[in-house]
Amino acid sequence: MRFCPEVRQLLKNAKNLGFYSEMKEYAKQGFDEYELEEILIGLQKGLNVSMYANTNYSQYQMREIRLGLEKKLRASVYATPNFKSDEMKIIRLGLEEGLDVSLYATPIFDYYQMEEIYLGLKNGIDASVYAKEKYDNEDMCELRTALERGLDIAPYIKPSFNSYEFIEIRKGLELKLDVSIYAKEEYDSDQMREIRKGLEHGIDITIYAKPEYDSYQMRFIRLGLMHGLDVSLYSNPKIDSDDMYNIYQRLFDQKYQLSVIIPIVKKAVSLLEEFDEWDELDDEEEDY
Repeated sequence: MRFCPEVRQLLKNAKNLGFYSEMKEYAKQGFDEYELEEILIGLQKGLNVSMYANTNYSQYQMREIRLGLEKKLRASVYATPNFKSDEMKIIRLGLEEGLDVSLYATPIFDYYQMEEIYLGLKNGIDASVYAKEKYDNEDMCELRTALERGLDIAPYIKPSFNSYEFIEIRKGLELKLDVSIYAKEEYDSDQMREIRKGLEHGIDITIYAKPEYDSYQMRFIRLGLMHGLDVSLYSNPKIDSDDMYNIYQRLFDQKYQLSVIIPIVKKAVSLLEEFDEWDELDDEEEDY
């Protein structure tokens, strides 16, 4: 059997190291020079290379198994073609740090999900709260962040929530708001945001914290309340957001114009009163 120049050179090195016959057998199985190199390194270090000398593994997967064996880790936990090399690595790192990798060493998670669970375990939080297949890595990231900040987000986790909704709940908890008002499945993240902002500003959110309002309608009612407008003129879910905006803007403009005009009128009245006083003094001087 003829081998490519790179494999022949590797076999030559193996012969010098006393592993020629073993390496030749592996070369016959179809391993390329990079995979053969991983096997040769393992043989040199006295490792059980049979655990990764498998043509179903790439050189990168073989390396992760080899590194685990070198450090006397339970490499069998991740030594399966079902794991990609980066997934193998995050499991290996967990084993090195003494973490309970059983929480994420499963093919149901991709690398990014595994990483979020690994980071949670590493930082000493209860990652089991979010180590669930239904959460993608962004969902997991938000839940992990909340838990790491000591926020009690667990009671507000709902099956249908996504990372954007978890963000709104986390921000509310950080501000010590009553997030139970909006941490409900009937609200999407944009609606949650409008309710959260209303709570932040201390306005009466009960006027618009209703699922029948979309987030745009909620916004114009919230802004109206913040500017002291009569929102009763447009706080009706049957009024679409464009019409709400027009009513809000008209009320806002009227109030703004009045707020500018009234001080001017008062100033003018004050000046007229002063002029009247001066006229009275002039009349008194003439009489004198």
